[in-house]
Amino acid sequence: MRIPSDLYQKRYRDRRGRRGRIGWQQKWRAWLDRRIPAAHEHHLSHRNIFIFPSRAGLVYAAFIGMLLLVAINFENSAVYALVFLLSGMLVVSILHTFANLSGLQITGRSGESAFAGRHAVFKIILSAQERVHYGVQLSWQEVSTEHVDVEPGAEQRLSMRFRTGPRGICNPGRVKIQTSYPLGLVTAWTWVDLDMHAVVYPYPDKNAGSPAARSAYHESGSREQTGSDDFFGLRAYVPGDSLRSVAWKTYARNDQLASKQFVDYIDNRLWLEWNAAHGSDEQRLAQLCHWALLAEGGHHEYGLQLPGEQLSPSRGRRHLEELLTRLAMFRLPDAQSVVMQNTAEQDAAPQSAAGQVGNDTTPPNAVEFS
Repeated sequence: MRIPSDLYQKRYRDRRGRRGRIGWQQKWRAWLDRRIPAAHEHHLSHRNIFIFPSRAGLVYAAFIGMLLLVAINFENSAVYALVFLLSGMLVVSILHTFANLSGLQITGRSGESAFAGRHAVFKIILSAQERVHYGVQLSWQEVSTEHVDVEPGAEQRLSMRFRTGPRGICNPGRVKIQTSYPLGLVTAWTWVDLDMHAVVYPYPDKNAGSPAARSAYHESGSREQTGSDDFFGLRAYVPGDSLRSVAWKTYARNDQLASKQFVDYIDNRLWLEWNAAHGSDEQRLAQLCHWALLAEGGHHEYGLQLPGEQLSPSRGRRHLEELLTRLAMFRLPDAQSVVMQNTAEQDAAPQSAAGQVGNDTTPPNAVEFS
């Protein structure tokens, strides 16, 4: 997980879903769900490829129709020949465009975690086996990739950004894959659901302030102060020490006065508590998210206490990810299976040096807090 450096500079708002889909769009998507069900991997063939003329193709077809009317009206053999030639090019273009997309294999990987309203990055792999696929383009959410060529036996790894909504699980839905190679007269396309998900953390509330420190006496603490609970050792007697602190057994053995030392161990671990926040559930989660980011930038271990669950104190990126995931999944029981699936995929996939979780002691990218 990477914490963006401009996290607090702009408040992102999710504006999706404000316009309801009309009836034919709902029926179309329902038909797509039956025709092309969700799967992590899709192999394109005649079962899931659609072909439709492009704008240039429609103009081209209109031009052929106009030439046909001219040929019929003037009974001109040369114009007839031109009409048949252009029509044949259109038919051949349909076959080549379909063949350019057929046989392509698309594989989806679960996306990286993101904060609510930010972009989540999803990895999509294009691979070919028998032929070269030219000019393949992927698009969703009105964002398109560049046209790429996929060589046989090779892979094209694409990273696509998707604007997330509220906290929980983000499913980007169907991605459009299309090509207009070779002449651009027709477009072969398909919409596939790669069953990808990403965990969306609550957007942190920068006005939440700092978490309230709650120190407690605990034997596992890393710091001690003078107290009266645990025996620490002996020191030379100083006039004025209480007679109760004098080690009389030691005095009886070596005839030297010594005083007992007692200390209290202080637990410096920080607890982020649900009851310490205020407001609605979403407001409390936003405050806890902000406190977690602050605590990760500190020097002490920190834990989380939510109603019905608790995360033991620790530090590091993995601990921060687990804590933010619990905030994202709070009171969303249906999403737990998706989180386990994403975790298994991340453990199986090789981690790169940039943008991936490495050493747990490595702090996240710098974030300025006001």
